[in-house]
Amino acid sequence: MITDSKGNKWYKGNLHTHTTSSDGAVSPDEAIKLYNGLGYDFVALTDHWHVNEPGEYNGTLILSGVEYDISVDGCYHVVGYGLDFKQQYRNVPYIGVMKPEIYENAD
Repeated sequence: MITDSKGNKWYKGNLHTHTTSSDGAVSPDEAIKLYNGLGYDFVALTDHWHVNEPGEYNGTLILSGVEYDISVDGCYHVVGYGLDFKQQYRNVPYIGVMKPEIYENAD
């Protein structure tokens, strides 16, 4: 965190990080240590379809996060924060497999 000349506090963080829990290059622990070493105040681990555990590491706040992909008339990515990592939300109502007929009569 830095404080500017007007007294405003600015935090350094990353809100979209993938790890080996989905398609990232490093493990969650390695990612957290990397961002901590770079002076980040917070990081959200937002792996595909995997809610990561929140916490704190050596002064870096770890936000729980996840990225869901939705395939309806294209591919959309939805990133969520602050979810209960114990739930894992594997049964989010038909995300990624919604049947087209659901939308045929939509206004």
